[in-house]
Amino acid sequence: MDLHDRIEAECERFDVETEMPARQACAAAIAAYQAEPPPPHEESATTFVNAFGDAVRLSTDRIGAGAVARKVVNDPTWADMGDDDWRQAHRELAAAHDRRDAVLAAQAKRKRDFEAATRARFRISEIADRSNTLADRRHRLWCAALATPAANLADVTTKLDFIARTVADSEVGHHELHAIADDVRRLAGEI
Repeated sequence: MDLHDRIEAECERFDVETEMPARQACAAAIAAYQAEPPPPHEESATTFVNAFGDAVRLSTDRIGAGAVARKVVNDPTWADMGDDDWRQAHRELAAAHDRRDAVLAAQAKRKRDFEAATRARFRISEIADRSNTLADRRHRLWCAALATPAANLADVTTKLDFIARTVADSEVGHHELHAIADDVRRLAGEI
């Protein structure tokens, strides 16, 4: 139990002195990232006359227009739809969407790369690994403390105090109860 308490203190110290400051500084650095503005929307150079007799110019800012434009370019069943100007405007719009998507993808990659480099600079993975190692060690020592047979009733009360100190009342379960029950049965000569 003393070993558990020492590693518990080390976990707390590591959390307060190392992990949380590093995570907070990393989060602040990532939050300070200057997001790039999205690329401007483009319009097709070609116009066409729609069914209502209006001259129409397609734009990347119209939801759904890109999907139709890509159908015109990529789906042979759409190849004969509309007139030449309609098809050309859609080909231009598909190309404009491809350019815009490429810029957005490059921006997203730069942001991901910045975030990864920032996490590396603050050693977040190394710190998380160390934190996990400490937590695993603490858990193994906790399990060992419960598994150690009590030699007398004083040991049982010490173990009960240990459980009360390390486990929230609402989380005490079968594992803890079985450990104590085994001790009591052993001391009573039942096992």
